Amino acid sequence: RGGAAALMHEGGNRFSFWHFDHRSGRQQLQQFRFSRFSSSDIYETAWPMGGLVFFDNKFWVPFKDGGMICYNPASGTIEVLRPDLDRAVSAENLSPPADINSASVLSAAVNGDSLLVTTRSKLWYYDNISKEWNDPAVTLGIDSSFIAAFKLEGELYSFINVKNNGRDEVSLYRLSDDDKWHKALNNTPLAIFPAAGRLYYALFENNQVIMFDGTEEKLTAHEFRLMLADAGSDPDPKINDILFLPRAGSIGTLLVATSSGLYFSKSANPVSGDYTDMISIHHLRQVRSGESYALPGIIRGGSDGRYERAVFVYRLKKNGNVTIRVYDYNMNHVKTVVNGVQREAQTPSGRSTVPAVDFWDGTNKAGRRVSPGVYYYRITSTGGDRFHGKVILAK
Repeated sequence: RGGAAALMHEGGNRFSFWHFDHRSGRQQLQQFRFSRFSSSDIYETAWPMGGLVFFDNKFWVPFKDGGMICYNPASGTIEVLRPDLDRAVSAENLSPPADINSASVLSAAVNGDSLLVTTRSKLWYYDNISKEWNDPAVTLGIDSSFIAAFKLEGELYSFINVKNNGRDEVSLYRLSDDDKWHKALNNTPLAIFPAAGRLYYALFENNQVIMFDGTEEKLTAHEFRLMLADAGSDPDPKINDILFLPRAGSIGTLLVATSSGLYFSKSANPVSGDYTDMISIHHLRQVRSGESYALPGIIRGGSDGRYERAVFVYRLKKNGNVTIRVYDYNMNHVKTVVNGVQREAQTPSGRSTVPAVDFWDGTNKAGRRVSPGVYYYRITSTGGDRFHGKVILAK
């Protein structure tokens, strides 16, 4: 509470916790080392498997064969806990487990008054008061293994790896009332971020975020992308992390970390779908009145979905209806991006651009991608503003 912490790798089998206390302004740096683990294969044996989990006023990190690392900022101490150990030990005195399937820790999540800890063959509840590991006796098939688990409103979810004809297939499963695992989603997300109640955000390939209520889709990838595009200057920012901090009922603060900056809503309500106060924090180059440029200046067709469109950044001197046209090298008309749409000269961002609309994706009037080369854009406004510039379409 009132602080920040980070885990750092200092090389080999050496790590450290950094902690900053906002109230006192004091910083701490506590180092630890897996002395009995080889530095050469530390990435395979004792490596952090996720971010820091804040529980019982302590920070916890799953470390595979290194167990659960627990950092207590109040005392500045670091301990290691693992399902096969009857007490906490220091990292220096920890040895690799005899049974990695039931003792190698892969993930951790807060579960009320305990931690839900995932190993390959078992799920565990760690009670920090009694210092006991309780096995919930959730079984898997012979050719299956847990990867990560979490709970939403009492329902247990887990990423499970199932061998199918010798191939590994990872899917998100939900434990039903009949104590059997059923696929929660048809497609497998890259990550899950809990929201309010049974709601969660799922991040898929191609930078798509969808919100689900159990297995029912509640917020589409298109709606989520537009929500961010309307709040910032990037029509499709790359999502890195999502965090929902509940405050009152289903209302809380939503933070979305992206390649284009941090987006947040102080009064987000995932249940009702209200994110009307979403804003972005990002260092933007100042745009002078009467200035314009394309961001980025080069469009490429990457498989990661980034840099596939150029946003036309401009600032009007007067309010007016804006038209944006794109031309090829010979000044032949390629496409009209915006046709006579109202834009404001004075905006909170200092830009007249509407990123979700004022962009070119390298296509012509028919929607076909045009040939690589140099293209020019022209922005005109009924308020008297005139802009022009160029965009390069790469192969």
